[in-house]
Amino acid sequence: MDNKTKQGNTMVIVIIVVVAIAIIGYLVYDNNQKKQAEAEAQVAVAQQQTEQAQQQAAQVEAEAQAQKAATEKAVDTAQAEAKATASANTAAKASATCEENVANAQKNLPHLEDYAETLEKGGEIIEDNPDAAVAQCRETHEGLSKPECETKIDNFIAGKEDLYAEIEAEIATAEALIAAGC
Repeated sequence: MDNKTKQGNTMVIVIIVVVAIAIIGYLVYDNNQKKQAEAEAQVAVAQQQTEQAQQQAAQVEAEAQAQKAATEKAVDTAQAEAKATASANTAAKASATCEENVANAQKNLPHLEDYAETLEKGGEIIEDNPDAAVAQCRETHEGLSKPECETKIDNFIAGKEDLYAEIEAEIATAEALIAAGC
């Protein structure tokens, strides 16, 4: 073999080695690009999930604030309505005849006692069966609407109103009226 052939063969080998290195380099580069694209996609998904979680948390917080404001407004309204109802009941009682008062007291006393017993057992029973508590409230206070009774019950549970003392006072008044007669 002459020198030129050796150089030619060496040149071909060098070109083959360079091409092989270039192909291997390209494959490594392409694989790295794919891995980077996958990693970026995972980061994008994680960011989207984080944003969704933040939006949901903000929505829950806004709903909680709105519910709190509505509850506070309902409590204030219920207290004003309760005072107005009490005033109306006082005026109505004053205008009723003695016999009507005694008859109403006799009719309402069992309801008042049942209601007092329910309240005495505590808010846990009321929380377990709020519909029964509201029904008992409506039987006891015939003039109150369902929402008014629900507000009274909610206020009792929240500790904003001492319904038990109120009912005990009504029981004492009814018993005294029945005992006194006409």
